[in-house]
Amino acid sequence: MSYGSETGHTLTALYSVRPDRSRHPESIPVYSRFKQHLADLGFTVYPEEFDCINSEHPLVDIAARMGFQYWAFEYKSKSDSISRGVEQVECYQKWFDQVVLVSERILNHRTSENYWRLRRMGVGIWIYDPATDKCIIKSQPNSWRAEPFQRKLVSRRFNSLTSIRRGRKCSFSNSSSICDLRSFVSR
Repeated sequence: MSYGSETGHTLTALYSVRPDRSRHPESIPVYSRFKQHLADLGFTVYPEEFDCINSEHPLVDIAARMGFQYWAFEYKSKSDSISRGVEQVECYQKWFDQVVLVSERILNHRTSENYWRLRRMGVGIWIYDPATDKCIIKSQPNSWRAEPFQRKLVSRRFNSLTSIRRGRKCSFSNSSSICDLRSFVSR
């Protein structure tokens, strides 16, 4: 599927949630709406939570690729703890080129210590309003170099999905529709 025609960009999405929003937009899960928002911006979005094997916080809410850069998005609803999100994104910096904390709550730079912690870490801060499907970018992430081994695993995981879409074979575990990364790791 191609998306992004309204912005003049074309992309092939690994993740596709193109429900008919005109019928019941409130019935589309918020998480899926944000994923679609990213796809509309031109990101290739990984279809499920991304597993950072053997890390302290192994599951990235949303992993995406834009060009040659890999992005991790930690999504926090109004009821989620931002403090826990700070710990999570710190871990994701080892794996991804860009890391963003997405919050449904506004982080006030005057009163929020988490806001300044995230800024010092170089993490992007985006505020997403699911009611309007709008995203306010408080700060863009700084680019840094992820650890080479972890970044290579991220790249291979994305490439395995595009290979599957092109009809190439990959070894699967019976319980998952995603390639088993252990086949890429030498012992």
